[in-house]
Amino acid sequence: MYKYALLLFRQNWMFVLLTSVGLATVDLLSGSSGVAASVIVQGFLVFVFHAALLTGASPNIFGNFGKDLQPTWRFWVAYAVPLTFCIAAMLIVAFLFLGGVAIGGSTEIWVILVFLVVVPFWGVLIALIGTMVPAATLRQSISLSATLKRGRRSFWFVLWRLALGPGVFASALFALLMFLESHSIAPSFPETFQELTVINGAWSVLVEFIGLFSSALAASVLSMAYVRVEGGELFPEPAS
Repeated sequence: MYKYALLLFRQNWMFVLLTSVGLATVDLLSGSSGVAASVIVQGFLVFVFHAALLTGASPNIFGNFGKDLQPTWRFWVAYAVPLTFCIAAMLIVAFLFLGGVAIGGSTEIWVILVFLVVVPFWGVLIALIGTMVPAATLRQSISLSATLKRGRRSFWFVLWRLALGPGVFASALFALLMFLESHSIAPSFPETFQELTVINGAWSVLVEFIGLFSSALAASVLSMAYVRVEGGELFPEPAS
């Protein structure tokens, strides 16, 4: 999975960079508009990664594969379903968190509990229905029965790779950022356009760029699982 993720970054580095700039920009937007824009921008990147792995196609710098290979409504449904379930789980845990803080206990303890509940739930959910995304990329069935059938055959294959791939990488990156912030080594992330400078803006883009490697790892795992169940092969070196 790391090999495929690195190849995805190498082959699509310009599109990943543009995505990083877009995500850093929408982070400065306030309210739901920024969240919605971030979800859509990352959705296009997820499609590019899966399409490159599953078809061998290579997009231009704007992520365009041509009229015969574009994200359809089926892809957006497959992309939104696990995201919706995860958001629902986060809201439920957040509600319990607020109740716990009101009853008693330190905020740090409840934040740890939130992490311990939501992250495993996300991993199990993706391992169960995550192959819906590569199926939608290839415009194959994303029905619940077909998805769960694939999930039963690839569940453990996906789950432990998600833990050792995106899980380990994201945790290491988070720990590194916390260390840099606690020692005032790195600049602070701008929260508004008024706080934006060349240095902190470049730092925000760099962190977004590195963080997107987790998406490449996840796409590699799910694409590997899909072809393992349905047959076929991945394309580690997309056509130029």
